[in-house]
Amino acid sequence: MKTCLTIAGSDSISGAGIQQDLKVFNALGIYGTNVITAVTAQNTSKIYRIKFLDAKFVEQQIDAAMELKPNEVKIGLIGNGKICNAIYKKMKEFNCSPILDTILISTTGFKFYDEGLLNSLKQLSKISKLTTPNLKEAEILSGIEIKNPDDKKKAAEIIGNCVIKDEGEDLIYYNRKFEILKFDKILFKTHGSGCTFSSAITCYLAQNYEMFEAIKKAKIFTYESIKHSIKNQLNLAILNPFFDVEKDVVKENIRQALKILNKYINLDKICPEVGINIAQITNFSEDILDIGEFSGRIFYDGPDKKLKAIGDVEFGGERHLARALSAYMKYSKANNRAVINVKFSEKNLEKFKNLKFEISDFDRNAEPTENKLIEGKTMEFGIENALTKNPKAELIYDKGGFGKEAMIRVFGRDAIEVAEKILKIL
Repeated sequence: MKTCLTIAGSDSISGAGIQQDLKVFNALGIYGTNVITAVTAQNTSKIYRIKFLDAKFVEQQIDAAMELKPNEVKIGLIGNGKICNAIYKKMKEFNCSPILDTILISTTGFKFYDEGLLNSLKQLSKISKLTTPNLKEAEILSGIEIKNPDDKKKAAEIIGNCVIKDEGEDLIYYNRKFEILKFDKILFKTHGSGCTFSSAITCYLAQNYEMFEAIKKAKIFTYESIKHSIKNQLNLAILNPFFDVEKDVVKENIRQALKILNKYINLDKICPEVGINIAQITNFSEDILDIGEFSGRIFYDGPDKKLKAIGDVEFGGERHLARALSAYMKYSKANNRAVINVKFSEKNLEKFKNLKFEISDFDRNAEPTENKLIEGKTMEFGIENALTKNPKAELIYDKGGFGKEAMIRVFGRDAIEVAEKILKIL
């Protein structure tokens, strides 16, 4: 396994710094080691206090971490000139050319540097493979006020090999070549995006990707981490690098839910003619493309008396049940992130009522004609109407319509929970 070392500060809420670096390493299949330069008391809105460690102690940590001979080194928060000089000394000693994430100003506006650090940082930058400043940091490092693309290029040439991060458009400068990296602008503030980006570059370089490719892959990884982020009350996002891992969890939950159902008899009583499906969305996401369900459907096999799925769990299909779950999450305040559809019958419905389920329904015939002409709108219309009647509904049914089979949909926190709810009526 490849190994990467991060030299950075600690973050109380684990959204940036050492903690985020190690999470990114883990998510990308890298074994991570660490050296701590500072301990912070901070969250997404404020840095309360910061304590920088003794430079000699930082040197000793580096000596210890080098036992595993890291493939790449990433440097984050340094804080002062003494620590920077100590890191520079050790990078030279161990013949390391690090990725340098120049953390000078936090998202909350906290200043992490003094003049002593700036002079030492420029020296460290010269032996680094790549430096990843944001626009303001690039101005500080280069001494150039950046007002236009030409200013940005001049700043990059002064800094050396770097990625100057800007909103919606990064400038890559490497081996005297420029390339512009465009991406969708993020419309909310983030915590740890710089750490995630530089750590991902470090990982991809350790995995032998060429520099430009490593940067592009790291940008995609960072964007996905933002898309699947954890948001606080102020809508500030803490990046989540485990989005791929969460998809594996969702897949396993859905497969396990089917296994749970198949332990019981009378499964023909719950299987509609169009088949069953089970859907679940990854944690923290609200994007329909992050909903997993079987690529085909689940049908009852009479001879074997079992439910059998066609295909495996896939994401991004925007199928019928995915649209139902997406609409439910849009209009419901409940923390339900999974759904299963089963056969409608008055007998099945009565059993759920006797179990004190929160129930609501909608009438397909009440849907406006113009709405029916738009693909996927029926589910949103139906789910919204049902939740208007009963905002707590965990079961939503309809009695069908022209060419549409009547159906019961049961919602729960995950696929396993919805399967267990269905077992109560078998």
